[in-house]
Amino acid sequence: VGERTGSGDSVKRAESHASALRSQSHLLHGLAMEEVFEESMSLENVLTIGRVFGYIGHAEIPAPDEMEGLRQLFSLAKGERYVDQETVIHTGSTHRRLLHVLRGYVTIRSSTGSVIARVGHGKTLGELTFLEVGNRGSATRVLAEENLVVLIVDYDTVEQITYMHPAVGTRFYRSLALLSAERIIPYLNMDVEEHM
Repeated sequence: VGERTGSGDSVKRAESHASALRSQSHLLHGLAMEEVFEESMSLENVLTIGRVFGYIGHAEIPAPDEMEGLRQLFSLAKGERYVDQETVIHTGSTHRRLLHVLRGYVTIRSSTGSVIARVGHGKTLGELTFLEVGNRGSATRVLAEENLVVLIVDYDTVEQITYMHPAVGTRFYRSLALLSAERIIPYLNMDVEEHM
């Protein structure tokens, strides 16, 4: 049986999370947004995007070949803008792609229209559909808020870059594993607490 953490641990986690969000917001504010819509991206923007979305540690400088692979990945990604209330992901969508929220917010709704969550800059969406073999489609609908800007990375691009730069693939899928764990752990903790 797992050990319960005290409220002090919860406060520390909340403070750490708030600090990380401020850091991500600061990094994204300095991002040269126009580059997201061009064919090539500067190494400075590669570092910013890589750090915000967990591909690169905050104090880490990857090897030159990894930086080149990340630059290629983000340069091949597609920048898109959405206006308020525009649908970003339709329920049932089978597109295997990740959306990195650079600016603005999205509302995630269930198939019945209930609001599941509201998330903003610095967050990644679409990881379950991206990873799922035999993709059944998105169970949610995602709507833009506040002039949304996203960087979209599709599955085929990731596979192409992974083939040419295996270390980048390792970084990419490690980041997705950590993101998935981050989203699942609260549900696991609820289940453990219910059985204690």
